[in-house]
Amino acid sequence: GAAPDVGAFEYQGYGFTLSTVPTERAIVPGGVATYTIGVQPIGGFSSTVTLTAASPSSNLTLQLAPTMLSPSARAALTVTDGHSGTSLLPGLWYTMPITATGGGVTQSTSVGLLVGGVRVWLPVVLKSYP
Repeated sequence: GAAPDVGAFEYQGYGFTLSTVPTERAIVPGGVATYTIGVQPIGGFSSTVTLTAASPSSNLTLQLAPTMLSPSARAALTVTDGHSGTSLLPGLWYTMPITATGGGVTQSTSVGLLVGGVRVWLPVVLKSYP
């Protein structure tokens, strides 16, 4: 005979997404960069999420506030560079891991930071041809 119809089941997921804006910044030595970290719930997730960020260098000081978020909330990650002087050549690239944990779910992402280096802007020339 025919198999019984047990209905359709669609898994929507449960937990949260973790996002950063911007994902990368560039600063001068001794400068400060700020990132916004967002937590968006999925599938009715309502637990408090704890954020941590790790500094890859003793020259970088990280401040994360707040460190505990409710779903749909945002936090600010402020990174202060400890290099002195006005130039740093070549520039130094850092990747800072960010982890969010709550309700049995863990998500990770990272942000990038270039300290020093040289920025080059190229002119754009528009020509019209008859």
